[in-house]
Amino acid sequence: MKMNERIFYKSRDYKTIELWKDVKESDWSNPIWQLKNSIKSTEELSKVVKLSDFQASEIERVISTLKSEGKEPLRITPYYASLMQEDPFHPSMARGEKPERRLDPIFWQSVPTPANLLFPNTGLEGAMSEGTRSYGAAYQRYPNRVALFVAENTSCASYCVHCQRAKSLDGTVEVSREEIDKGLFYIGYNKNINEVLVTGGDALMISQTRLRYILEELSRIPHLRVIRIATRVPVVLPMAITDELLNIIELSANKHTKGVAKYVYFMTHINHYQEITKELAEAIGKIRKHGFTIRNQTVLLNHVNDYYKTLAETFRRMFWIGVHPYYLLQCHKERGIVHFITPIQIGKIYMKNLQGWMSGVTVPRYAANVEGGGGKVILMPSGHD
Repeated sequence: MKMNERIFYKSRDYKTIELWKDVKESDWSNPIWQLKNSIKSTEELSKVVKLSDFQASEIERVISTLKSEGKEPLRITPYYASLMQEDPFHPSMARGEKPERRLDPIFWQSVPTPANLLFPNTGLEGAMSEGTRSYGAAYQRYPNRVALFVAENTSCASYCVHCQRAKSLDGTVEVSREEIDKGLFYIGYNKNINEVLVTGGDALMISQTRLRYILEELSRIPHLRVIRIATRVPVVLPMAITDELLNIIELSANKHTKGVAKYVYFMTHINHYQEITKELAEAIGKIRKHGFTIRNQTVLLNHVNDYYKTLAETFRRMFWIGVHPYYLLQCHKERGIVHFITPIQIGKIYMKNLQGWMSGVTVPRYAANVEGGGGKVILMPSGHD
């Protein structure tokens, strides 16, 4: 096996996929084209992966149901869709990963299925809903850290079916300039805040004008020391990570800083080594070239990465390309995503097994978000369990 094959997952050649067989290379590499041609219907999806008539009709039923609830349930960039195996219901996997019990991990993360309609009375986790924000677009659940919502959740390049926010696909939610300014005021007024998470939605899916404005305003706040940028763009739309974008971040985040420069880093979201491609590595390389570090939050997902060998391979490969595993998060108990939950007891067993398979620096912390906005609880096994 060649070294690249041990690190990078090789996506399907898009020219062999019916939906894009006539697409030019220049278009495929263009993030604007990618966004304009995102998969939003079962008809388009069926030209990318094999679906029986029954499977297609069931997916369409789920999409229609979610749309009737005001949701926008399906959006997948062509690039990310090309990472799906041709037959998502019979995937090929590494030895020992039990493919007979799994679906393709990209398909399972991206496509609504009847499982999304199970357990309708589970309830919603409203910890980060509009009604619980501190002021404007700011949301604070820790003494010294705050989240600043700069974009709607529907701004994401690709939608994650497992998204842990109750309003994740709600098309009625809007983040206005007024709300952002209120949030910036809140951060500037509270001198105990020294770190901000710029998030959404996706922080890199807003306009460059808005991004520049937000970062420059944050640079004016003297007690703010750290800016964390949350994005999944490198994973689902890596061609959008450009030197122009990174120059804006590099210059704006410290434009008005006096004294020691603020520390800026990226937080991304990789769940499976099938997402770790040459294109992702190139995007990560650009980010690192501009002096930024990249950390990752993985969610423990049933049928995606709920096996210690899968997790080990994912964490190893992301570390090899310069992404530091930070958290392995327990999936929320929330309506529409309960089928993704792996029991905490099983997660702890996986964490114990990782110890012998990986060096310590590549092992993330296993944690869960407390319902109701109480922050994270560490679930790491003690070693004496």
